[in-house]
Amino acid sequence: MSLTRRNFLIRSSFSLAAGAFSSVLVEAKTKESAPADFKDWESVRRQFELAPDYIHFALFFLASHPRSVRQAIEQYRARIDANPLLTVEGAIFVQTDENIPLQVCRAIANYIGGDGQDIALTQNTTTGLALVYHGLPLREGDEILTTIHDHY
Repeated sequence: MSLTRRNFLIRSSFSLAAGAFSSVLVEAKTKESAPADFKDWESVRRQFELAPDYIHFALFFLASHPRSVRQAIEQYRARIDANPLLTVEGAIFVQTDENIPLQVCRAIANYIGGDGQDIALTQNTTTGLALVYHGLPLREGDEILTTIHDHY
């Protein structure tokens, strides 16, 4: 790759960002806690900050996050606060550990025994299903078999 003005500016920006992010990343890593011990249901319940005076059955619609997810969201939010452009836009175009969506795809693929390139992240189930449905090559006269079940 030849060194053009554009490449120089991009590489310089990433170098400056690495220095700016180093303190944020070190702080986030040092705040990591030991993995939770899920030895019983009470230990699982303690991962959530749900009001104890309610029985929560609506978790398919709006869900409380367990502690580990809250911590991951907080770390990502702190990175966005520190440098929104490089966290969101910059990380999308790199194939490194800074690319959080790519990390998520790889983790999902590893969990289901697939390939990260085959995983699509969407905002919600409805959007994901809409993408699948609109991608079906249906023609006039095709029959569609559905169920009465919802997506959860």
